[in-house]
Amino acid sequence: MKKKSLLKIAAVIYLMVSVLFFGQISAFADEIKPIHEYNFDSDIRTIVVDTGSQVKDATSIGKNHETFFTGYDGKGKARYFNGTDDHLVLGNLLPVGAKSIRFKMKKDASTVSDKLEAILSNNSNNVVSGYFIGIGSEMLNHRGGKFPDLTARMGTLYIASYYSDSALNYEIQTPESVCDGKWHDILLTWDGTTNTNSVKLYLDDMTTPVAQATAAYTTDRNIYGTSLLAGQVPGQFVEGGYDTGEKFWYNGYLDDIQIYDSAIIPEASNSDTPSNLKAVGGDSKVDLSWNTVTDATSYNLKRSTTAGGPYTTIATGVTGTSYTDKDVKNGTTYYYVVSSIVSGIESTNSNEVSAKPIAAQTPPATDAKLKVVLEVYEALQLSVDNDLDVNTEMAWTSSDETVATVNGKGVVTALAPGNTVITVKSADGSYTDYINVLVVEDAGDYRLAIDLKVGQSSRLTIDDFTNTANATWTSMDSSVAEVSGKGKVTAMSKGLALITAKDEEGNIIGRVYVRVRD
Repeated sequence: MKKKSLLKIAAVIYLMVSVLFFGQISAFADEIKPIHEYNFDSDIRTIVVDTGSQVKDATSIGKNHETFFTGYDGKGKARYFNGTDDHLVLGNLLPVGAKSIRFKMKKDASTVSDKLEAILSNNSNNVVSGYFIGIGSEMLNHRGGKFPDLTARMGTLYIASYYSDSALNYEIQTPESVCDGKWHDILLTWDGTTNTNSVKLYLDDMTTPVAQATAAYTTDRNIYGTSLLAGQVPGQFVEGGYDTGEKFWYNGYLDDIQIYDSAIIPEASNSDTPSNLKAVGGDSKVDLSWNTVTDATSYNLKRSTTAGGPYTTIATGVTGTSYTDKDVKNGTTYYYVVSSIVSGIESTNSNEVSAKPIAAQTPPATDAKLKVVLEVYEALQLSVDNDLDVNTEMAWTSSDETVATVNGKGVVTALAPGNTVITVKSADGSYTDYINVLVVEDAGDYRLAIDLKVGQSSRLTIDDFTNTANATWTSMDSSVAEVSGKGKVTAMSKGLALITAKDEEGNIIGRVYVRVRD
């Protein structure tokens, strides 16, 4: 019998034994659908759409109840909570025992206060019970002093679960503050047992929990008839049992709330399947990269010209986590997956990605080209639209990657002195543009960019930064961007301005747009 078959039989036996002897079992995250999921992408006005297996649509209330924002990782929609009245009424959703809760959140450090902020909660108005997930505070005293304060720290992601009124089941929190203005992927799992470290909290990296706790009871309290809320706590308990009206509002962003009725196991920690495969098309090549799989001895790359396959293996025995496919034609879209080899066994395929290699743009044959000046190791944000997300829909290339590189978001990084041409193309080839970049050791006090905020400056040059060539500089709209006689551009107000350089005879040497944003 083949080794794979033996492993599958062993896995089934282990599954049966686990159920018989332990009474609880965790499910792999890719094998189970959340009972409730709110990703906000299909929401219509105040309706919050549930795409889980037990559909229960919710309601958005507050100033931003019909407004959407860019979602996690720059994709889809997200909800913003203003810390005053924005909240979601999700319904009575939480399982009483084993559960997993996963969501994405983003909050700025400047918005942290000495009060708790509730991201998800179903605490009742008059008792300490139910669930609380939110931003911690060292001044955690929302129970009128009747019960000892818990150990929440300022700015952490803090979670408390109760078995009954005022009887704490467990509490857990991140080691550090999560309020840094960045999106974070949060996952809480509990298998419904009192086993040591049966409660786990993951932050961004789904391979290892950042905190673990032990539950005191095998169930926790899900208050009957009390809705799970996103963005606030229903009320504040005080001595005498009345509600002061303080809601502990959340001020930040939230995306993709998932609720499971079992303790899911994150895919990345329990699978040999490579994750986060990425593909970037260049001139007659596609660069691929993926996350490392623990204990993998090699990887296999597979390709297709049709989404979903079938795939042809193009490389085996790859020992690193990157590969460049040079057997491609410009203008053709290719689809890729990667698998790993662990203990001689090949894993399932990774996520599928696609890329279209595109020929590099050849700049005009002239020695006097308008250039953007960067110092070594300086970064420059380019853009093709007021919405920077459009950049990711384009193919970006650098004619000399030893001088400067450009990523898929249009960010140029200077590496060594010299000249390079940054080219951008749309996926269908209908739009192409380029910009010349000169990298120098020392650009003086100028901080240079094409995409500028009001008040910022950038420097343009037509020579090797020696200021020996005479040029006349003009701005199409000086109210948006002014340019000095030496090519220094200053952003004045929001808008788009064309900067032009002419030689002594009035011939146009080059032009470049400067986009100014607030």
